[in-house]
Amino acid sequence: MKCFVISILDSINIMIMKIFRNILWTLVLLLFISSCAKLPVYEAKKMDQNKKERKLRYYDSDAKVLYDVFADDENVYVHLVVADYYTQVKILKSGFVLWFDAEAKRNKHKGIMFPMKSDNVMRERKNSGALGSKPENNLDTRTINLHRQFEKSAKRAMLLGVQGEEGRLVFESDMKDSEIRASISFDIHNRLNYVAVIPRSQLISNDKKKGDIFSIGFDSGEMSERSNSQRPAGGRSASMGGAGGGNRGMKGGGGRPGGMGSGGGRPGQNGAGKRTEASSEPIKVWFAVRL
Repeated sequence: MKCFVISILDSINIMIMKIFRNILWTLVLLLFISSCAKLPVYEAKKMDQNKKERKLRYYDSDAKVLYDVFADDENVYVHLVVADYYTQVKILKSGFVLWFDAEAKRNKHKGIMFPMKSDNVMRERKNSGALGSKPENNLDTRTINLHRQFEKSAKRAMLLGVQGEEGRLVFESDMKDSEIRASISFDIHNRLNYVAVIPRSQLISNDKKKGDIFSIGFDSGEMSERSNSQRPAGGRSASMGGAGGGNRGMKGGGGRPGGMGSGGGRPGQNGAGKRTEASSEPIKVWFAVRL
């Protein structure tokens, strides 16, 4: 009888191990499929330098970023508009990296790190009072203070992978003399406007036909909900941390239209302006572009 019970227990243990192994393999397979998932593909719009306002076609509801890609004969232009206050904080305080990949994958070999994580940008508690003291009434003031502090900062930037895979090129002030560059401005609606300029030669090799695809991704640092500290965006410098993975990809493609000078809402438009778990998460967006 004792041997019979031991035999049953051994059989149960074997079954449990098999089930556990199957679950483990299933999770591994799902992670692999997720990492290899195809990116959404969008056509770049023709760049018209005479237009001061450009309607942006795509909106990521998780990242709260409105964006689009334009192109002319020489360059590709990536435009982002951010109305949400906490998303602006992630970009301006925690750092931001725009990746570009000629293989149309999620490779983080080449990118623009701007802004770099900086201690010069305002700390909310010092300039705006403690969180919880009616932040919904102070968002406009806090946003303006955030913009002023950024405008006074050094605006350091770094190009990643432009001089070989491990190469870095640091700009201590601005990038106006670089063929690959990024800039940030703020409009009358207190929205953050980000523009990156990338030569077509960096995205499409000479032996490729017109219409080939490349990919764009952007990462921000993570904003801590309690301590107001940030984790750096994925990058290749010591100050910004290592290149990360696990990107969610693009959400809401072809969604809410907007413009660089109108629409798109105002900071704190989603209600009380309280931080939620989603507002503290880093920005992670990837998509492919066809010229």
